[in-house]
Amino acid sequence: MKTLFIKLLKILLPSFIPFAVFSYIAKHYTDMDGGTGTTVVDSLVYYYRHVWPLLFVVALIMQYLIIVPLWHKALEGDLTRKLILLAALIIVCTGIATGISYVIWDEPTGTVWLQNSIFTITVLELAFWFINLLVLTLVSALQRKPKIEAT
Repeated sequence: MKTLFIKLLKILLPSFIPFAVFSYIAKHYTDMDGGTGTTVVDSLVYYYRHVWPLLFVVALIMQYLIIVPLWHKALEGDLTRKLILLAALIIVCTGIATGISYVIWDEPTGTVWLQNSIFTITVLELAFWFINLLVLTLVSALQRKPKIEAT
């Protein structure tokens, strides 16, 4: 029963806590243009406010299918494997941010807007994964049993 509870926590908490943080930021963020997108952050906050339930469901599915299995592989591996997975995470976040930014980019805004968008989305993704992995580390620590040495 405890194992099932920990498995459920590994899926729910690491996805929920970053969303709670981002929701708090989005709630208290005052956009100057009403979400028309004059800045990258205004556009992202407007988008987040309207589609967060869908994003949360996607985050839960990714956590269950991809992140938790990779997490267990990382725990089993040595430092090299962990560094490779970290580098892969950064590359994937940058690649996804580049793709999303290019799709939403309007050429008349110029390449500076595109670069700002890539940077902003990459930072947001990495912040999400940092919080996610930190929570996953804490939940995994609950699962480990303390060693009691006989004296």
